[in-house]
Amino acid sequence: MKVSKQKTVVLLVVGVALVLAIATFTYAIWSKTHTQTGVNKNTYACFEIAYKETNGEGISIENGFPQKDEDGLKNEPYEVEIKNTCDTMTSYNVILNKQTGSTLANEHLKVAVDNSYKLLSQAITTDTRVISDFSNEASYIIGSGVVGANQTKIVKIRSWMDEKTSEQDGENKSFTFKITIEAVAGADSNLLSSKILASQEVTSEKNNKYSEVSLSKEEAQPYVGSYILTPSSLYENYNDNTEIGQGYTFDEETGKFTLTQTETVTSYDGKEGWYVNNGDNDGSSIFQIAATNDYYDETDGQLSEVTDYSTLVASQYDPVIYQTNDDDGESYILRGAVNNNYVKFAEKLWRIVRINGDGTIRIILNDKDQDLPNMAFNDYGSVSSNRYKFVGYTYDNTVACTKVSPCTSNFNGSGFTNSTGVGTNSTIKGKLEEWYQTNLKAYDNKIALTTFCNDTSYGSGTEDTTPSSSYLNYGAYERLNNGNNADLHCPDPTKQGSGNRTYGGVYKLKIGLLNADEISLLGQEYSPSVYSVNGYLYHSYYWWTLSPYNADSSYANEFYGIYGYVYYGYVYGSYAVLPVINLNADTLITTGDGTSGNPYVVQ
Repeated sequence: MKVSKQKTVVLLVVGVALVLAIATFTYAIWSKTHTQTGVNKNTYACFEIAYKETNGEGISIENGFPQKDEDGLKNEPYEVEIKNTCDTMTSYNVILNKQTGSTLANEHLKVAVDNSYKLLSQAITTDTRVISDFSNEASYIIGSGVVGANQTKIVKIRSWMDEKTSEQDGENKSFTFKITIEAVAGADSNLLSSKILASQEVTSEKNNKYSEVSLSKEEAQPYVGSYILTPSSLYENYNDNTEIGQGYTFDEETGKFTLTQTETVTSYDGKEGWYVNNGDNDGSSIFQIAATNDYYDETDGQLSEVTDYSTLVASQYDPVIYQTNDDDGESYILRGAVNNNYVKFAEKLWRIVRINGDGTIRIILNDKDQDLPNMAFNDYGSVSSNRYKFVGYTYDNTVACTKVSPCTSNFNGSGFTNSTGVGTNSTIKGKLEEWYQTNLKAYDNKIALTTFCNDTSYGSGTEDTTPSSSYLNYGAYERLNNGNNADLHCPDPTKQGSGNRTYGGVYKLKIGLLNADEISLLGQEYSPSVYSVNGYLYHSYYWWTLSPYNADSSYANEFYGIYGYVYYGYVYGSYAVLPVINLNADTLITTGDGTSGNPYVVQ
């Protein structure tokens, strides 16, 4: 058993019933207080923990009553300050210790750590902690998280009686508990976020090093695309004043190969040597061609035989975890040639993309799903003009989707409900939510409602208030076209000068898509000078992102992913859909090391 410092929360039930005119009822059910006041400090190996009470007398709720979750999350929080004094990230658990003799059943008590909440009956039971001057019946892990090196984090804890509690179940009941915060060693933790952070070097430098990777013809097949040599394009790409070398050098700062011992060939004649991808003397991938008798037939303009390469050597970003910030706090994004971020959830294989600022874990489906065929981002049918709004995840909204007031689409157990003022769903939003109901409904309590960015802020060009054939370029266009300055902060959907758009913006969702900034930050950038063949979202098909590119009166364009980069196309194009969800911050795993053959398995 573990001994921990603690704070006490007392929930005392009083039986005052207020019967409403309608069939439902509510009633005053408890007074809640902390029995110890002031600030306590407890120092662990890497943690300084301060239990804080802002009013000096503890938090008190008189005449409490069963509450809806959205109201319970507005209750005054109990705050704990965690300061990580070490030079490495550290994980923690939030433990609720239930006093012996508490009579309110666990299934009627909601507990929230920051914005993640659950019934106490859904929390994970852990070893009962021994706490001085407190008779502890049971201990539960109600939340978990990570604190960056030399960082401080405020954890906010709230509790309320579940709105479904009947008068019989709630009247004259009591519940008393103490909260403890405990450090967890990353190697020993089953917390998914801890496993992620221990998997790679963490850096705040985005421009990490490149390395070279050598692939056989068979190994290179998944990466064969428009920017990589294929046998049928060999003569076409290499017949005119092409450099061939007998060796090469590699620059890990630029990711470029340079041929050595070169000669210029005017037509491909089967000479053995190294050829650079783009036909010049330097590039981001090179090919070794073995000597062959294949030749180009001038009479019919065809290769008489298929000429092949034996080895592909390409550039890749070294795998790291890039530390940056989003609107919710410190975020950690997996960048480069990461090969240990596989996770098994809901009987499907996913890839971990990042730990969000709120501690939730963003994952993307590893490949296309048969229940989600290629589709348009927005199929606008017969609408012939003013098509700007079709870059929006929703459009014709009567409210602006902003950081302060994000547009919400939450799952209510039987379907999705948009928040008030949200207009029409895009084609892709409707299909994703149908897929969620079919495939993820049973796992809904493990999936967080959190931020997604469909950035329709003004970047440059002509505003949509004066529809014309001149393009309005949105925020992501401006960032990624100017030095790939990707950013995880999501701007409000503001117009040039003033006012907000009635399409796109900031959303709180259960399911969505990655945006172009996220994809760029994980190493697959917009029109890069180096194409990373081993990026973990490298696919040989087009797949939609959530980021608008630009639009005018006649056309609307959205970013998509393809091979090792992002580009853009018409919103009515038919591209693949890779669903994105966010696992709760306190997600635990049962087994796995994150590799494709042994993925993390969510508990």
